[in-house]
Amino acid sequence: MIKKLLFSAMICAVCANAEVVNGVIAVVDDEPITGYELARVQKLTGASPQAAMEILIGQKLQQSEIKRRGIAVNDAEIDARLKAIADQNKLSLDQLKTAVQKQGINYDDFKANVRRTLLEEKLYGSIFADVQHRTTPENVKKFYSQNSSLFTTFDSITLTRYIAKSQAPLDRIRTNPKLRPSDVYVMKGTLKANQMDEGLKYIVTNVEQGKFSPIIPTRNGYEMFYVNDKKGLRTLDFDSVQDKAIEGYVTSERKKAITEFNDRLRSNANIRIIERPQAKAQGAKTAPKVKVQKRQ
Repeated sequence: MIKKLLFSAMICAVCANAEVVNGVIAVVDDEPITGYELARVQKLTGASPQAAMEILIGQKLQQSEIKRRGIAVNDAEIDARLKAIADQNKLSLDQLKTAVQKQGINYDDFKANVRRTLLEEKLYGSIFADVQHRTTPENVKKFYSQNSSLFTTFDSITLTRYIAKSQAPLDRIRTNPKLRPSDVYVMKGTLKANQMDEGLKYIVTNVEQGKFSPIIPTRNGYEMFYVNDKKGLRTLDFDSVQDKAIEGYVTSERKKAITEFNDRLRSNANIRIIERPQAKAQGAKTAPKVKVQKRQ
């Protein structure tokens, strides 16, 4: 009898924990957000519960709008994009799959991400077309003049590199550069421009002196760079960087347009956070509170 009672108690505990993890903790325009999704985003990004919830709300708003517009992607489109990625990297599809898996990424997750990208491209298609119409020589030259730091070169650069298992401690350092969390590895050094690989050079060239680079996901965690100093800094003439200026202008305008579009979606959205008293009673973490917004 005692064994049966203990077994029943264990089953109840497991079920209760599953409810906390898998239960619906928020609804965005009829799109549910579960505790499992929140935990997964936190694990993948190292974000706080509040930041992870914001990421999920943005994703659900996109999904809701994609459904409302009847946007779809078929297998042929996904296969075509995968082939394009493989061709761009001079790989066969089998080699692409192997390369993805060697980076510790599940290939099905990779394909799912390609599908999401295609859906987003269709959702934002009209926005991107409008940006393309505005990409004139005058606007590109204006962007070049207003963002001269993006079109510079240097002889050498002094960097501080921060490496962490999760994104959260790097976010804290960006807020307070004097912080030195114990779970962040820090190293400082000076490199000549001709010693740097193109990837790193591209990242730090676009970062002003005294500023942080974006946080970069890596196979083993996250890293970012702080630009301490640049020597031999000079601005390149427009003709030599025209293609880069066009790319920079288009990217900047797309980001602005997408932000405005998503802000409009959110202002009209129905976002509801579901409180679950039983989670509080068990001492579990509850969903972060987010202001409820109702569709106008």
